[in-house]
Amino acid sequence: MDGEEVEAWARASGGCSHTHSCNPPGPEDASHSHTCFHTHTHLIIPDSQENGHSDSSNKRRSCGNREAVRKYREKKKARTAYLEDEVQRLQSMNEFLLRKLQKAMQRFWFCVQRRWMQRSNKEYDLRSGKSRVRGGQNTS
Repeated sequence: MDGEEVEAWARASGGCSHTHSCNPPGPEDASHSHTCFHTHTHLIIPDSQENGHSDSSNKRRSCGNREAVRKYREKKKARTAYLEDEVQRLQSMNEFLLRKLQKAMQRFWFCVQRRWMQRSNKEYDLRSGKSRVRGGQNTS
């Protein structure tokens, strides 16, 4: 590539190139010098493209982020509502089971008392709450 082609390419690509010469470092090479040619290419994006691109990506990113946050909050609210309903359901089930347990315990103790009365040769009148010795005699 000659200089004109490089400049044309640089203009077309939005780049910049330059050439410079350098001498090798060090005191022993001071008597000897040579020239090296380096070409550096830097792509430069025009301000209008750069700003437009970054703004649109920021808008897309912020819109996407906003959407993700909105979905996250909706899911969180739904989960909270579900858990609150579950707490209420479990509390009512707990109350029901406690009542059922109390009734079962009452029946159990009633049966234990009745057995004890039968073994001690006494009958227990449920209506009057009085115990009688078998044979019809009242003890209370």
